[in-house]
Amino acid sequence: MLTAQQVIRYKVLEDYYQLYSKEGININLTGEQVDDAFEALLKEEGEIQDVIDGVRYGIQETDIKCPISRHYETKSVATQAPNGQWAGWTFYYGGGKHSEPELIEWIEDAYLLNCVEEEQLITIRKFNLMKNED
Repeated sequence: MLTAQQVIRYKVLEDYYQLYSKEGININLTGEQVDDAFEALLKEEGEIQDVIDGVRYGIQETDIKCPISRHYETKSVATQAPNGQWAGWTFYYGGGKHSEPELIEWIEDAYLLNCVEEEQLITIRKFNLMKNED
């Protein structure tokens, strides 16, 4: 089982290889392999930081309670690694013109999540006013 930080790094690796490589990523990497591959990419000059920033936004909002910040808005978000594990973290955003929420450490504060998916059929009705024809 991977740590929460390794789940996030694994997702970064998956997104990176989808964007910048013709080869995919092995979905059965160990935690040590994830760490080694991630560290190797960090040492290269390239787009890895853009991919990390993209993952920071998360792919799914959760209802996990997250800390309140005096200077930023917060919400709990999550992502799924290629091996199916989920990790969540607090996403900081907003804060005004001169704020830099992207500089707040988020990977180290991540936590593992259990995700139960349930498919539901939903009927959505939208109404508009009809014009009276007198």
